[in-house]
Amino acid sequence: MSTNYLQSFFNKPVEELNLSDVEHFFSIEQEETSTLEFKTGETEIINLYKEIAAFLNTEGGLIIIGSPREQKIIAGKTEKRICKGAITYSNFNSKDWLFQKFYANITPSPVGIVIKEFLTEKGNVFLIEVP
Repeated sequence: MSTNYLQSFFNKPVEELNLSDVEHFFSIEQEETSTLEFKTGETEIINLYKEIAAFLNTEGGLIIIGSPREQKIIAGKTEKRICKGAITYSNFNSKDWLFQKFYANITPSPVGIVIKEFLTEKGNVFLIEVP
């Protein structure tokens, strides 16, 4: 099964994505789904191993590192968790560093992962597509 979560969620080819697309995405309330996972810039690398392994064992998905902090909204008796607002920057070095960590710590080694990186002076944002 061929997937393209980056294009599906951002409505443009991965090569054309820029940081303002991510900022615009989070200008609207966003909820996690079975194929969309948000991680703030403060996330630990071990949490990514778990998410990638989970996506590899299901239908795949997109992990966004640098999402806004999660907010709880209560509507009646229902509670939902959303992400909206300013992105949070990660101190992870680069997509090459992430690939190295993934291949060294996930068995069997993941195949077909795509990472789009945005490196800035404030920190970094990563979009990780897992097939």
